[in-house]
Amino acid sequence: MKSESKLLQQFSEMAIELSTKTPGAGPVRGKILFQNSVTIRIWRNHFATSLPVLEQAFHACLDFGDLVYGAYTIKHAPWLHLESGEQLECVVEVTQRYIDFAHEKRNDVVYHLDRVQQQCALALQGKTRSLTDFNDAE
Repeated sequence: MKSESKLLQQFSEMAIELSTKTPGAGPVRGKILFQNSVTIRIWRNHFATSLPVLEQAFHACLDFGDLVYGAYTIKHAPWLHLESGEQLECVVEVTQRYIDFAHEKRNDVVYHLDRVQQQCALALQGKTRSLTDFNDAE
């Protein structure tokens, strides 16, 4: 199993490198980076190593108008920030950026998913009615 996951990681990294060198690969680059960051890298490295790759995926998706995979990146970003052990204040701030983007693009599903993750971070900070209640003044 260990050698299989290493091989998968190497294959994914090769795909990323090829996507930077191959003309016309721009439209799939965001997808490749996304898959690397949330389905491969997290199994062999610390969660925090996925964050820069996921951010690259987000921008690569936006560069080519791929709002579907762009939405996937911002749906997974708050979770990765939480799992990487970032300060909860930072998680709330970063998540707000993605919430604003989802709201601007009228992606209600991602908007609400990210709001739930943000409220989770706020609950862990004691900024909701109780630890088991995500409701706050808003």
